[in-house]
Amino acid sequence: MSSNFSRLFRKSPLFRFFMLIFTLAVIGGGFSFFISLIKKKPVITEIKPELFTRGQEITIYGEHFGEPSDFTWIKIGDQKLASATCRQWNNSSISFTVPEASHEKLLSVHVNGKSSNLKFLADTDMLPAYHHKKNVFLQPQIESSNTDAAEIGKIISLYGKNFGTARNGALVVFTAANEILNKTVKLSDHPSINGAICSPVNFDYDYWSDRELRIRVPDGASSGNIFIITDQGTSNPYPFKLKNRVGSKIYTDKRSYQVVEEIEISNIVASKPNTFFIRMPIPPITGVQNNISILSIKPKPFVENFQDSTLHRFSDLEEGTNIRIRQEYMLDRYKVETKINPAAVRINAKMNEPLYAAYTASDTFIPANDEVIQKQSQSIVKNERNPYLKAKKIYTFLLNNIKPKQGNPEDAGKPIIAALESKLADAYDMSLLFCALTRAAGIPSVPTAGIVIDSNKNTYLHWWAEFYLEGFGWIPVDLGLACNMPFDSGVQDKKNWYFGNIDAFHIAFSRGIQRQTPMISNGRIVSGKRSYALRTIWEETTPSISAYTSLWRTPKVIAVY
Repeated sequence: MSSNFSRLFRKSPLFRFFMLIFTLAVIGGGFSFFISLIKKKPVITEIKPELFTRGQEITIYGEHFGEPSDFTWIKIGDQKLASATCRQWNNSSISFTVPEASHEKLLSVHVNGKSSNLKFLADTDMLPAYHHKKNVFLQPQIESSNTDAAEIGKIISLYGKNFGTARNGALVVFTAANEILNKTVKLSDHPSINGAICSPVNFDYDYWSDRELRIRVPDGASSGNIFIITDQGTSNPYPFKLKNRVGSKIYTDKRSYQVVEEIEISNIVASKPNTFFIRMPIPPITGVQNNISILSIKPKPFVENFQDSTLHRFSDLEEGTNIRIRQEYMLDRYKVETKINPAAVRINAKMNEPLYAAYTASDTFIPANDEVIQKQSQSIVKNERNPYLKAKKIYTFLLNNIKPKQGNPEDAGKPIIAALESKLADAYDMSLLFCALTRAAGIPSVPTAGIVIDSNKNTYLHWWAEFYLEGFGWIPVDLGLACNMPFDSGVQDKKNWYFGNIDAFHIAFSRGIQRQTPMISNGRIVSGKRSYALRTIWEETTPSISAYTSLWRTPKVIAVY
């Protein structure tokens, strides 16, 4: 037998050719078999949500899902869903819309002939009734309202079910007609939601129960839809029409910024034990600034979001230790233009009394009750009763009677009344003087701190303000740029334009005064800095740290989209 094989192999080219083909086939098959053995089986670790409504998006989390191909699919019961039909398919997650015919099914992922573990999916509509009574796994549902139209600041009532017995961080969002929130939107998506979100800062939440809410129409709302977002998911859209007889507010010129914030600590003189707390401001979500995401924080903070900051803690520092903190964000910013009909502005109306109480109050930053401020405010507004015209008179007075000057670090800690008396002020002084004088005149106002960006992407510390009009909302004012501080923005007729309008080249790091509580009972606190946020605490140390140097760098813009 072996001799015949040997003779054929030596004398027949055709035999040798077939033997070569056979050998290659055996090698190829063996290789494929080997690859199939070492390829890892897909594994499902989690499905969100496990209970669904038909047509809802589901996300599968796990590993070894591979890439979309003709050999990758999802199986739900007897249905096969090709990877090409899924919205997203990568090695660790798959997102897809549940087919209409699916009810309670077993789900598995299939990759190149290998099947994952099974997971159970169930349609909420097919569950027994007692699940609905427990208010578990159910999204909020808006069934009716006491009105289908209202103006900014007006309280409206929403009726339905599954709102939750207490708010617990839940949100009410007003979106434009073309903005429909997906039912999978979660509370954790808050910074990236497009829409006007009811704000505790503006006292928009009046009453909350499982079947009824009373909320104020938030600043920036437009005609469109209302959504409620709880930890159980997002409600159905409920139609809403904005009444606006006072004027208009238009958001345009959206800019997406990548921003870096840094601080360096050096020359530490300390004995052990010791503790050093640093609070890095986080850009706030406002009507003109949203879709905020933290790209990186180095080093990892002690608390990522604490009193409008990332809180960093360092313990038992050696003398000579250097600390460097770097935080990177993405955010969207808009240009805002307002047009007001002064004749339509209400006089002496206060639908939102808590807001008036909070933002006409006097404090150490904004001394609205100071005798000098009170007298100056009264001399400016005289017998004027219209709040819009009062604010315009105060703005015009500051432009015409205070000379602009560039900011100086030595000014930190100086009261703003000194700027009024000397008739010299930088953008910080102008912003806080405007707020003090308008509050003294009974007009709610807040200062904003942050940076402003020039055409070369250079950034500068900057301060501006907003005042509130009944039935309309917040109106921006930038006395600094109206006076070419810190640079000439190139806006035509800037002294008029910056009353009621603001460009998209501002980034806020605080809106209003951020008040923090100390972490250390007998600690040393650094406050009163004229920096890119208005806050009561920046740095805090135990007494065993006797000296150090801190350098807070002006936040930089590293990319604009």
